[in-house]
Order: sequence, then structure tokens, then C-alpha cells
Amino acid sequence: MMKLKQYLLALALVLGGLSMVQAQSTKKMLTKGWRFSFEGMMENMPEIEKQQMSKMSEEQRTKMKAMIEQSYIVFKSGGTAKASMNGKEEEMTWKLSDNDKLLTTTEKNGKVSRLKIIKITKDSLVLQEESDTKGVMLVFKPKVD
Repeated sequence: MMKLKQYLLALALVLGGLSMVQAQSTKKMLTKGWRFSFEGMMENMPEIEKQQMSKMSEEQRTKMKAMIEQSYIVFKSGGTAKASMNGKEEEMTWKLSDNDKLLTTTEKNGKVSRLKIIKITKDSLVLQEESDTKGVMLVFKPKVD
């Protein structure tokens, strides 16, 4: 019985350690600059949204692509972030949930966004609004200055 308790305690410590490593890994991958990816968003766009986009003129699509790809967000390790969308800069704070599956941002005006982390690698970040029912994905690639 004593060996079983020791085994369970050791297992709990190992699993807890793995969870902490994963959290540090997600935070480390997240803390850098990310720019919106027009192509990535198009690939992951729900079919109904793709149909609406196909009705746009080439000029409208080009303008939209330029506007989207100029938008970015920089996550800093101290829990702050700076975003630029449509030429407007916004500062905010951010934090990860305990299981690293949810990113919460809070803008200076108090607006809170809860984003599910669908995928994060060194080359890609895919988020989805927690309350989204249409399946719209926010796709980012590393920001290169």
C-alpha cells in the first residue's frame, strides 16, 4: 500500500511538472510579434464567408488583404501587449489560462476578449473567439520588422 502511495505521488509530481513545462512553452512561443495572415484566414474561413469574399472585386480583395496584413499584435513576456489594427494602436494586458488553451486580453477601456488557442507553433498562431459560433479563425504568422 505504501508503494502505491509513493507511485501515485511521483506520478502527480511528474504530471504537474509536464504541465508547467507546457505552460512555459506556450508562453514562450506566444511572446513575440504576430501579424494577421490573409491567406491563413482565407484557408480557415467558413464556407459562407468564402462565398461572400468571392463576390468582392479584385481591387476590394487587394485592399482588404493589405489592411489585414498590416495589422499585428506583439505579446510581451510581462503580460502586456500592443496591437495595431487599421493603423490604430491599442495597448492591453494578456494572460493564459491554467491549461494554456485560453488567451484573455483586456484593453485599456476594459473590454475583455477570450480567445481559444486552436494552434500555436513557432510559425503559426490560430485563435478563435470563445463565443464564436461561425467558426471564424484568427490566423497569425510571425511578424518580421
